[in-house]
Amino acid sequence: MTLPEVIATANALKAELDALRPMPPDAEQRVWQKLRLDWNFHSNNIEGNSLDYGETEILLLHGKAVGDKLYKDYEDIKGHNEAIMYLQDLVSRSAMLTEVHIREFHKLILSTPRQIDAETPDGQPTKRWIKIGEYKTMPNHVRTATGEMFRYVEPFDTPAEMHNLMSWYHQSFVDESIHPLLLAATFHYKFIRIHPFDDGNGRIVRILMNLALMMKGLPPAIIKTDDRNNYYTALQRADGGDLESFVVYIGKQLVRSLELMLKAARGEEIEEPDDVDKQIFLLKAKIKATQATIKRSPEITSTLLSMSIFPILEKMIKKLSKFDELFVEKSFVLTTRYYEARPILFKDRIPTPDKYDALASDLSFIELDYTWSEFLHHPDNHFDCSVSFSVQFDDFKYIINGMPNSYSKQREKFYYQTIDEKEQNEIVNEVVIPVMNDLKEKSER
Repeated sequence: MTLPEVIATANALKAELDALRPMPPDAEQRVWQKLRLDWNFHSNNIEGNSLDYGETEILLLHGKAVGDKLYKDYEDIKGHNEAIMYLQDLVSRSAMLTEVHIREFHKLILSTPRQIDAETPDGQPTKRWIKIGEYKTMPNHVRTATGEMFRYVEPFDTPAEMHNLMSWYHQSFVDESIHPLLLAATFHYKFIRIHPFDDGNGRIVRILMNLALMMKGLPPAIIKTDDRNNYYTALQRADGGDLESFVVYIGKQLVRSLELMLKAARGEEIEEPDDVDKQIFLLKAKIKATQATIKRSPEITSTLLSMSIFPILEKMIKKLSKFDELFVEKSFVLTTRYYEARPILFKDRIPTPDKYDALASDLSFIELDYTWSEFLHHPDNHFDCSVSFSVQFDDFKYIINGMPNSYSKQREKFYYQTIDEKEQNEIVNEVVIPVMNDLKEKSER
């Protein structure tokens, strides 16, 4: 197919689809569910996500994490799905894309802190933490199969290049002489040459490309994982000056989505040949999986410490410290216990993020004990006070508990369930408020 042919085909299919709109609600729901699942699975799988299609479907449609895959892979699928919902909200509001939106997409897609492979200035392999929702501050050039370094835009130039890209996008978006396919595919290529983030550029650019298409009334162009070699080849040809081949490649994926939408609008079957294998797996997984069965591992525990446990501890210590001035002395000890090793104690401090990986290995229990000695504000009432908070790490779930006795709420969670900021604050208050009430009662006694 040449570029004029693929544009003509897409235009004809869109006109045919528009004539059948509005689509019956059940048909529209069915086709969009398939497109959303395909999009989530393939865009993540291209980047190395280990979940197969059936595991992706169960996670997104039923909220259950089956299989024994990396914790971050489940989180990446959920984050990517939230990014698609954010995209649909922008489309529904006809909101013009901005750099703020792009950074928000990055926060959604890369919801969990992580390290990536990197090189030192002298070419030695190393690791570094990525910055979520921020443009890169270190070069992210890649070494090709031939050993050559493929260079993206330098960090210092990235903000200016992104500003220029968005100016071009806004001007091109309102120019009706530019076909949506040409706009979307060219934006994809320009964005990838900048590579503005430490990680996640591929997934984000496919989101942004499809945002441009959907803002123009077209369905998303979904690049399948088994076609990734052709995708990369088309990008390489664009690097060599043949951008048209890349636009044609994206156009073929758009045509496939339009054909799928047309089948749904006509009431025809929309399942594809490989969907039968997906359904077989889904059936088997549903029969086997009565509950989420992600097993504890050092990587899962480290991520959980970073995303949920230590943020809770930091907030809790900050609030508990407000009582310090009421006593002569205060102290707290954080204890990490292990299955086959001696516990590690941290007195009056909590570990920094660079220690999480080491702490996570074979961790069975983590406990905070915060103690105050000799209440100051009553000469005949020099009582002490203490509070404890603990997290137990079992094979398939972790258990959150706290003291004193008035704190009775216990939380049991599977490892795919992280704790968002709202619940973190609830947990902190459930520990702090009983302490406050206890102090009030004792001071009035």
